[in-house]
Amino acid sequence: MMIKALIVEDEQSSREILKGYLERYCPEITLVAMADSVKPALELIRLHKPNLVFLDIEMPFGNGFDLLDQVQEINFEIIFTTAFSNYALQAIQVSASHYLLKPIKMVPSNSFVAILNTTRNYFRILSLSVFINPI
Repeated sequence: MMIKALIVEDEQSSREILKGYLERYCPEITLVAMADSVKPALELIRLHKPNLVFLDIEMPFGNGFDLLDQVQEINFEIIFTTAFSNYALQAIQVSASHYLLKPIKMVPSNSFVAILNTTRNYFRILSLSVFINPI
């Protein structure tokens, strides 16, 4: 199963690091687009229908939770990427898969690798269940 991903992050350097991680370590994840704020991210979610969204929380002109409030149906996995640990409970309440604290470093940390492995396994299980029990 090919996993379509979207990165929503206002910091250019963080977008590029995440993009590099995905290209280098996750060949099964296709980055379909990147956005730097809520409004273009909402349009890109509607257009590309990603399976996975890397979502920053604090951005200009709205935050990641504002974006999720505007999405009619959240049918994608969310990995929050933020410098602030105080949003973790709110992230759990919106069923986030993971919560990745910034700064995101050029060399992947063990936590990032673990997050990617867990995400891969989730999509493998999902694709097997669809194969076994087609909708």
